[in-house]
Amino acid sequence: ALTRKEIRNNLNIPQEAILVCSSGTMDWRKGIDLIPQIASKALSSNSIDVYFMWIGGEHTGIDFEKIVYDLEKLKLTEKVKLISSIKNSVDYFVASDIFLLCSREEPVGMVALEAASLSIPIICFENAGGMPEFVESDCGIVVPYLNIERTAEAILHLSKNSTQRLKMGGNAAIKVKQFDINNTCIKITNTINQLIKLS
Repeated sequence: ALTRKEIRNNLNIPQEAILVCSSGTMDWRKGIDLIPQIASKALSSNSIDVYFMWIGGEHTGIDFEKIVYDLEKLKLTEKVKLISSIKNSVDYFVASDIFLLCSREEPVGMVALEAASLSIPIICFENAGGMPEFVESDCGIVVPYLNIERTAEAILHLSKNSTQRLKMGGNAAIKVKQFDINNTCIKITNTINQLIKLS
């Protein structure tokens, strides 16, 4: 597996910069079309060095071309890294500081849970699936649905407050263990056994 330093070197991202990671296919539901707008807003403050990375999706077709078009128009091609589908995508998560789940609808958000397991805090939209129930107020920031400005503010807030960012990431790593299949199976088995005793 590549290290955080190696991944950042490969992507030409400074080691001290804040890296915001997202992952998914390049379709409307996953919200990749929001990334250029969010990045532009976050970077307009010039107060902190922030990079963005989207992992997943094919680098062909109209959806990809639309994103590239926006990034070029906004002069963000150096600040937003698009990485096509790779086998070791989770390895790339270790190079990031914040995970941005910008899906319009996501029942669980497995990529966000994988990021949580690596002690990375999560930013997600409210009313967009189940992830806000996980994030709550201790594992990241839940922002109003499709609110670009509040999303950028959340990124900048976590970027500037390293103590809070690291604490929320640690909370996420602890909380995500509740979703481990082994723990869940034990709970289900115990519940079934209790119901059998009652009947």
